[in-house]
Amino acid sequence: MGYAVESLSFYSIKERVEYPVSIPSEEDRRELRSHIRKIARFDFEVEIKVNPAKCRHCIYAALCDKTDMDHVYA
Repeated sequence: MGYAVESLSFYSIKERVEYPVSIPSEEDRRELRSHIRKIARFDFEVEIKVNPAKCRHCIYAALCDKTDMDHVYA
């Protein structure tokens, strides 16, 4: 926004204490940008691992699109 940052801190409302934080370096900024990009590109469909033992006893198995197995509540 055009302002030079002189210091950073977190403020605890509960304790009414200010905790100083060091200003991030350029490497820290790159790491944060990279992490945000990974989160934005994360594909939940690829990462979901279906566990048949859990699905068999899940009360939501009839509504789930991840498995077509019979469950104990059918």
